[in-house]
Amino acid sequence: MPQIVDAAAAAGEVALTVAAGHFWCELLAQTADALREYGDQYDRAQQAVVSALTGLAEKRPDGWTVLLQEADVIKRAVELVFEYLPSLATGGLLTADASSLVWPVRLLAVLMCREPRRHPAVLEYCVKPITEHGPAEIREHVKDRLREAFPPHWPPPSTGSVMAVPFAG
Repeated sequence: MPQIVDAAAAAGEVALTVAAGHFWCELLAQTADALREYGDQYDRAQQAVVSALTGLAEKRPDGWTVLLQEADVIKRAVELVFEYLPSLATGGLLTADASSLVWPVRLLAVLMCREPRRHPAVLEYCVKPITEHGPAEIREHVKDRLREAFPPHWPPPSTGSVMAVPFAG
């Protein structure tokens, strides 16, 4: 994500500083909602995020209206996120299913937000789905990632008193 932050900051450092506390988490929350809504229509989801971030809305983080005059900066930041998101969210694995990016984006938005419970988009598009539907969905994603990342007989048998149980799912 440092490449994204550096490129966007170079394009409009002043605007990002104004809403630095919530710019990236708002962008990620809107991204999660767009990916959920548009599924595999990645380009359409990207356009929806730009529209959501540059349009007038009642519920925006403090200082957001100042950013509306920097629509080009916002658009570039969205482009960078959508360019790098698949490889960042999957650990470099190729994915043809853009909807599989929703859960990692939700988690990233919550972790990046300094006050998720006071940030309407993060609360609605990320925290709420995680707390209502997340445990089973996330558990399956974690199992799938572990299966892809580690050999079938991992972890190796332990020499300690704790018995190692093969990861079977």
